Amino acid sequence: MKFNRSLGLTIVAAALVTAYGCGKEEPKKADTPAASAAPAMPEAIVKIGHVGPTTGPQAHLGKDNENGARMAIDDANAKNIVIDTTVNRNGKPEVIGEVDFSSALTTVHPKAIYLHQGQQYHVERLDFGQRKAYVKRVDVDYFTDAIRYTQVRVLEIAEEQSAAGPAARAHGDVLVRSQVVGFKKIKFFTNENVGSGKLELPENEMHTTAFWVTLEHELLAGLPFTLSERQSGIFGLVYALASMATLLLMCDRRDLGTAVGERPPSGSADIEWQDFATATGTEKELFEPNLYLYDAYPGGIGFSEPLYRVCHVLLARTRELIAACPCDNGCPSCVGPAGDKSERSKEVGLAILERLSF
Repeated sequence: MKFNRSLGLTIVAAALVTAYGCGKEEPKKADTPAASAAPAMPEAIVKIGHVGPTTGPQAHLGKDNENGARMAIDDANAKNIVIDTTVNRNGKPEVIGEVDFSSALTTVHPKAIYLHQGQQYHVERLDFGQRKAYVKRVDVDYFTDAIRYTQVRVLEIAEEQSAAGPAARAHGDVLVRSQVVGFKKIKFFTNENVGSGKLELPENEMHTTAFWVTLEHELLAGLPFTLSERQSGIFGLVYALASMATLLLMCDRRDLGTAVGERPPSGSADIEWQDFATATGTEKELFEPNLYLYDAYPGGIGFSEPLYRVCHVLLARTRELIAACPCDNGCPSCVGPAGDKSERSKEVGLAILERLSF
């Protein structure tokens, strides 16, 4: 084997240039006058790639080609909402934080209670034009939970499998449209609903990935419950599935979004679950709901496929969770607060899980 002399010299030369460059100090820039310095503002942290999210103002994108990444950073920074106190201890406004646009709709909407470093702040006003939320320090015994209507549209199915039930499981790309229409006041420690309010906020749209379970007509028709009880039980079941999924994935509850939608006749169809409320009795009977667990970040962060793979474990553990809960009609530990659902939500959820087998 002959050694290429010219190639060897090139490598040595490159190494010397690199070593010289690494050890060379850059000239120091002249200090600018302190009077002209801009006031310090919180930075928006933007992470690109398949990474596990943490709480805070971060945008997560699945595909990071150079042009797309640069545009994503600019777009995410431009949409962030700055949280500004109406008055601080010195009697002047003060910036206390910054959140991304989609999170702002649920955390700093008007009349929300925003928690920052253990202190409560009441949101007085949300100004989309100035990208600012104005808050006032308060001391109350409740927190707020946004009421959001969500519609999921299947764009592409990556994998799908039918199973006994009859039912089906799948994962793929979806388009999520959501809108915050109100909020609830939840009391600390007891989780009691102590009030509510209506909101009119803009619709938010996101392309992400999702895992879903389809409950076919034959399965639902065989349940010994009324239509309203079935509907309530389905929402309770998706609540419990999301709770167990966060444990299996070891993620934060806010990293997963949930929705219930009608199974579309094709991947491009767009049908809303809210149509269930206005449909006739016959149309309701023919509905086949999809129970969606989707990644709550643009582009997805890799949760949907693992959930598809361990679907049987997810269903079994969810059934154990609901069955072992000592409550009578539902609670935040299993199918959600009983006051928001039918008294038979637990029964319906367990009946559905007993019929599913993947």
